This record gives sequence, structure tokens and C-alpha cells, in this order.
Amino acid sequence: MRGIKVVKKKLFSGVTKMEKLALLLLGGLFFWGLFGVISVFFTDHSISAPEKGGVYKEGVLGNVSDMVLNPLYVYGKRDKSFESDVTSLVFAGLMRFDTNSGKTVDYIATHTLSSDKKTYTFRLKEGLRWHDGADVTIDDVFYTFNTVIKSKDFHNDVLQKAFKDVEIKKISDREISFTIQYPYKYFLTNFTVGILPKHILQDVPVAELEYNDFSKNPIGNGPYKFETLTESKKGVFKLSLLAFENSSLFSPYISEIQFYIYSRRNALSLAVDSLNGIRPFLKIDKDKFVIPEKFSVKEYNLPQYSALFFNMKKSIFDGNRGRNIRLAMQLATDKEGILKHIIDGVRIDTPLLESDNSDWVNQFDLVKARGALKDVGYFLPSSKPKTFVPKGSETPYITFPTLKNTFEAKRSDYDKVFTIKGKFPLKIEKTKIFIDDKFLREEEKPTMARTWSFDIDFNDTFNDGTHEIRVEFWNFDGELEKEDAISVYLQPILEEKKSQNQKYEIREDKKGKKLQLTLVTADKPYYYKEVANYLKEDYGKIGIDLNIKVLNMDAFLDRVKHREYDILLYGQSLGYNLDIYEFFHESQVGKDNLSDYKNPVASVLIEEIRRSHISDVRAAKMQKLREVFKQDIPAVFLFSPTYLYCFDSDLKGLNINRVGSHKDRFSNITNAYMLERRSLKNATWLDFPQWFLSNFISFITY
Repeated sequence: MRGIKVVKKKLFSGVTKMEKLALLLLGGLFFWGLFGVISVFFTDHSISAPEKGGVYKEGVLGNVSDMVLNPLYVYGKRDKSFESDVTSLVFAGLMRFDTNSGKTVDYIATHTLSSDKKTYTFRLKEGLRWHDGADVTIDDVFYTFNTVIKSKDFHNDVLQKAFKDVEIKKISDREISFTIQYPYKYFLTNFTVGILPKHILQDVPVAELEYNDFSKNPIGNGPYKFETLTESKKGVFKLSLLAFENSSLFSPYISEIQFYIYSRRNALSLAVDSLNGIRPFLKIDKDKFVIPEKFSVKEYNLPQYSALFFNMKKSIFDGNRGRNIRLAMQLATDKEGILKHIIDGVRIDTPLLESDNSDWVNQFDLVKARGALKDVGYFLPSSKPKTFVPKGSETPYITFPTLKNTFEAKRSDYDKVFTIKGKFPLKIEKTKIFIDDKFLREEEKPTMARTWSFDIDFNDTFNDGTHEIRVEFWNFDGELEKEDAISVYLQPILEEKKSQNQKYEIREDKKGKKLQLTLVTADKPYYYKEVANYLKEDYGKIGIDLNIKVLNMDAFLDRVKHREYDILLYGQSLGYNLDIYEFFHESQVGKDNLSDYKNPVASVLIEEIRRSHISDVRAAKMQKLREVFKQDIPAVFLFSPTYLYCFDSDLKGLNINRVGSHKDRFSNITNAYMLERRSLKNATWLDFPQWFLSNFISFITY
């Protein structure tokens, strides 16, 4: 110490206090600059890499009293969505859904498919463990699919149907095969369900499995193991999962995942700041949460849709008349309005979600919708003048606004101009247009034109009431070659004012029977009631009276079972396989085919699509099926709601590109991380002097 004092005395002898302060300041600046230069070198020559650790906390809405954490009993069930999230982390299946590719890929096993596309052989990977340390064996796989799922006492229709006629064989200690009766493109998706441990459950009767203690304290084989379920505070439960690394397949970065289970949305909303994420919710509900700025937001849609299903067994939908009623309702359904005013989502026009439907859009058109109803004899009471007698013949050359020879219009549907369209006969030079036998004007036929379009101004010659519009087609010899005409009833302005007050006239057939239909829907999700009321307005505008029944789920399902509805507003989820067999094949009438739709051509195409593994063949079959649906209109497909997943920006590596269900946000959980560290790459600290000199010389010579 004495030596240091001597050095300091000699070093600072003759130096004033101000000079000492200046030296200290310069020294500080030097070291600060050196630290900055070192930091630049480190940043330029290092990379960031995930580091193990961190706790991810997510808030969810749920009820722990009836919670089931058994993958076989939550698979495909809407009311078990939160439990499905947990079981996807605790249990692993033979396959998993990959959100990067949007495909079902190998998980705890590898698979091969026989040349006839009917036998799937799985081989378990090495080093798989249950969370209690026991090995995962082929006996566990056989127990899950053969002993449990194929049992008459197993209660999950989705899985039971999938494996009902499947032959299951143990080939060796590591291999098992599943043979189906017919090739089925989507069969692999069934193997995303988690498997169960035989050594723990083999003595439990299948009928008691769902509510066995195992479903509250599960032992799985997935990347995270169940730790505890505790009440963190009144009404809020914490479910903890710890990373499981005693397996060759998993090495998660995040140490723990905690689910905070709230029974009320308001309580969850108030706790967002203490969480790292919120379980995905409807985009329209975003104002119900105060999302922290640090959160990232992922927006996505699931392979599902809501639709209006017509009860095809009802006489009102029989034959050509019924088809025109369905067509009119399709044309009068303002899907864009529903998406704008009620639900955030994407428009859906067909159940074939894996096909290109960009050209499917049937435009919202009240004019055409009214025409479709009038063409089959449904008129507004005020639009039945005695002189207006519809005929049955079709107009061969006038194709718009109606294919028949009678039409009803409202001034408010047009911007001062009424348009008619059609096609030219062969060898025509010009056309002449008449209204009530009064010549209006002459039009030259453009060279090579096949269709024509004429605008007619609303004026004194085209006032309220019934008019005949006639188009004459003249050939190059100056002779009348063809002619065509339609009768147009222009609705009086007084009737339009009545409509603007939502007091719509209801159409009647020739016997005076009103066009009234009953729409049944459920009280959940809550927006179905709003959609139903919006549709009531749409259909009122074309003269259809919609009687709406919003029922609780039990009453709703009873109505569905007994087919006590004209129209059903409900949703269907296609899951991973995008297979519409259950929903539109004729064999499913009375079951999940909610329209009771029967068309042998459509059924054959559905079968061929699900059996083919050749993409070009499938695409061609889908195109044909699309055309069948366009013609038959068994349902009006509406929308798929948009969901938001909000999570802490510190959570990285999830890569949620495509999802089949909400649980898929954890599909790549083993790649996700919350902590990271930087380390030098392709350089060492011995390279620092050379780097510094090189950059310093470049700086002073610039």
C-alpha cells in the first residue's frame, strides 16, 4: 500500500485538482470507448443462440372441475379445447401436425405405406420414455388403438369411426401395422392422437378410463410432463408442466409452461400484464383484452366454416322450385356485410377448403335473387297486376336479369339505369329495342361480339308498373331474323319506402301460401344470433320471412337429431384431413350430413377424392364436385372466423405458419425459447487486435 501511495505521489506531483479531474474524465472516456469497440467486435463476430430456461405463462378460460387430460377423450371435441392444448404437450402420437409445412409428419415413429395404399407400418424410434421412466413400447401403441379405441366401451365417436374396420397387427417389438379396407388419403391424420401407457392403465376397464385419476394426473410421453394443479388464488388455478428430457426425442429449451385457468373472461383480461400469452381467441373479441405492447400477435384461420344447411327432406326445397329458393337465398346472402359488421374472418364459398376457390364467388345480388323466386311463381302480393300473367317459356336470347320471361325490379336497386344483357343469334348486323311496342333505339352489333348489354334510362316511358322489353335481331339482308322479350314489373316508389322501414312484403305462390322458413341455430358461439338476424334482413329484402329459433345446446342438438328445421345455422370443422365425407356423403344422411343431401354423383366423387393419393387426380375430381355443389346448393357457406394468438415477444421459435387446431401453436414447442445467449462465431478474442487496427487505419485514412 505504501508503494502505491509513493507512485501516486510521484505521478500526480505538480498536478492541480482540475487537471486530475480532467485526467479521470479522459480515462473514463477511454475505457468507455474501448468497451464500445469491444462490443462492436463482439456483435459483428457473434451469433445469438437459444438457451435453456425460462417460464412461459399463458392465461386460458376453463373449468377444472370436469377437466380431462386424457388425449383419447379430448381428440376432436370442441368443448375440450383447453384440455387438448395440455395433452398435446404431455402426450406424443405416432405422427404430429407440422405448422411449417401444414402436413402430418412422423413424430415418435417412422411410417411406410404399402404399394396398394392400404397398409401403414410404423416403427418406433429409439430411446422413447414415459414420464415415470418406463420405456415406450409397441405394446403401448397396440393397447391404445386396439384395446381402447376399438372397444365398445370407448366413447369418442371420431376415433371409434376412424379405426372401426381397421386391422391392427404387432409385427415385432418395434413395429406395428394398420390395414384399412380402401385407400384413404387422410388416414394418417388420425395418428396425431397421443398414445397411452399400457403398464399404468391395463387393469382399468375402458368404460372407466375417461374419469380415472390418470385423467387428472397424467403420465405421458411428450416433451412436457404434468407437475401440479394448484389454486393460485381464489377462482384461478395454475397447471404446471416441466420440460422432459429423459427421452431421445425431446430437449425443450423452455423449462416450464404454466397455464393459469380463469373461469371468467374479465378476470383473465385484468391479469394479462402478469402473463406471457393468452390462449387464442376470436379477433372480434380483441377489445375485451388490453394487450401489452410487448406482445406479438399472430392471426390465423382454422379449417372450419359456418354455413346455412338446407333441410333437403322438406317439401319446400323439392325440385326446381326448391332449387331456385336455395339459389335466391345464396344470392341474397351478403357475406361481406356479415364479415364487416358481425364477425372478423374470411369468406367461404365451398366446403372444399384444400382446392382453389378464387373463382367460386357468387356475387351478392338481390336483383337476381328476386328473379329466381319470381321464375318459380313466388310473387309479392302488390306485384300481381291482372294484366301481368307469367308464361312458362324461356327467353333464348335475353339472359339477364332473368332466364324466364318475367322479372320484378325496384328503382332503388339501380343508379337511374336498368340494364339487360343477352347473347346474339348467328349472322346478326344490328338490334332494335322496344318498350311496350314503342321503338327506343337501334344498336349496331360489334364485330366478333357474342353477347350484348343495353342500358335503359328510367324516364317517362319506363315508369311504375308492368312493361314489355322486346329486342329484335336484324340480319345483313335487312330482315328480322329473331326476337326476344321479357316482362318487367317496376315496383312503385311507395313500396320501396315500405321496404326501407324493414316492413318487407312476403312472397306468395299462386295459392296464396307465404314463403316462410324457420332457421334454427345455437346460442353458442354468441355471434350466431347476430348472424341469424342479419340474414333475416337480407332475406326480407327479397320477400322471404325467416323465423329464427336460438336454442341452448341441448335443445339445439335435439332439433338437429330429429331434423326439426328448414335451415340450420351451424359450423363444421374439417380438422387435419379436410375430408367432407361425414358432412355431405349420402351414407351420412341423418347423421352429420346436416342437409340430408343425397346425390350419387357427389358421393362417388367424395369417395374418389378421399381414396386418391395423386394430387392431379384429386384436383380434377374436386373441380367436378365443385360444379355439382354449385348446381345443387345443399348449403350456403358463409365464413371462417379469424383468431388471434397474443404472446410475449420474448417467446421465439414457434413458427406458427399453418394450423389445423389451436393446440398446433405448440406443435414446434421443442424449438421455442425465451432466453438466448450470444457467442463468437468464426473468430476468437485473439482476432480483436488485428480487427481493431484494420478498422482504425481505415477510419483515419478515410
